[in-house]
Amino acid sequence: LPEDLLARSGELTLADLADVALRNSPVTAEAWARARAAAGALGSERGAYFPELAAGASVTRTQGAIANGRIAFFQRSYAPSLEMTWLLFDSGGREAAVEGARQALVAADFEHNAAIQEVILGVARAYWQYATSKALLASERVSLEEFSTALEAARERHRAGLATIAEVLQAQTALAQAQLAADRLEGEVYTTRGALATAMGLPASTPYDVAPPAGDLPAAEATEAAERLLEAAMESRPDLAALRAQAEKARARVREVRAEGLPSMRAV
Repeated sequence: LPEDLLARSGELTLADLADVALRNSPVTAEAWARARAAAGALGSERGAYFPELAAGASVTRTQGAIANGRIAFFQRSYAPSLEMTWLLFDSGGREAAVEGARQALVAADFEHNAAIQEVILGVARAYWQYATSKALLASERVSLEEFSTALEAARERHRAGLATIAEVLQAQTALAQAQLAADRLEGEVYTTRGALATAMGLPASTPYDVAPPAGDLPAAEATEAAERLLEAAMESRPDLAALRAQAEKARARVREVRAEGLPSMRAV
């Protein structure tokens, strides 16, 4: 856990868990690196609008000799050169290449957003599974105490001659079933807590606990029609937006390739 959360490691909120997951997730780091690479590729493609400079230099050494190998003269010459080339017109090839790189950057940004959402969704799902398991275990332990009390009451009634042995055996069976359910839920608590730690990018054995959810959470009711929900998803989901950007990139690539067969003009 980060140093700023260690002091509250026993009562982490869902926002804290999401923060830890985003710090540790290699998925979001990889998506961010791809987005930065796409930004660099866009800058590289935009460089086609600027002139190209080529600098060079040559050194020539000449010596002559007369009879008996004696040097008669020695000469060294330098020849620097500077050449500028500027692409003035290429039938839209540069524009298509820049547009393709721009759409690739847009797609990479949306993919990064989608990766963030997936990480947060995984943490939220694991958090609620863990919180549900803890709540069920607490409820089952209350039931376990009630069944234990009922068994003691049945035994006392049996001693007093007010209940049969069958009632005592039934109370024992109910208590054993409640104990079995509590043991099963306790195992689920450990399992879901390990799954939550894994979702945060931590070892499953990391010691921590979460704060209980604040207040009652009413079940969400879908009041909109399915068509409107689908339209909202088409507009806001970053993975779909990334696919649209990839399609625009492919169209720009088509224009770029077509421009390669058209005339271009350079100034030297």
